[in-house]
Amino acid sequence: MRISGAFLAEKVEAVNNKLNVKGGVISHYQVGRDRVAQFDIVVLTQGDDGGTDRLVVIEVTPPDGGEPLHMHRELPTNLTTADVGFACWQFRLTLNLNGRWIIAMKGPAGTVSLPLTVSGPR
Repeated sequence: MRISGAFLAEKVEAVNNKLNVKGGVISHYQVGRDRVAQFDIVVLTQGDDGGTDRLVVIEVTPPDGGEPLHMHRELPTNLTTADVGFACWQFRLTLNLNGRWIIAMKGPAGTVSLPLTVSGPR
């Protein structure tokens, strides 16, 4: 299996083994006074050589190039044998700087990086 793509969305859910995106795909986020951003990350996968390593490291890098936040997730087991598939995770993060954050998914299955422009009160 390999990571073939990813996106950030306001809200996603799996309904009857289908991806249901509500509110749309996002690339900008307006935080409030608490600087908290809530969104979902969707990772798209594609079958290939039958790789079974499911670990994905999610790295969130601030606009000032500071120390990234690292989180670990596992892709569902059924994706190792699927021709195409997806995984989605909900996140609630404090993003303390305005600017372009980079959210990267990295693992043996591949790498995808997504920009998220954050604005809001300081």
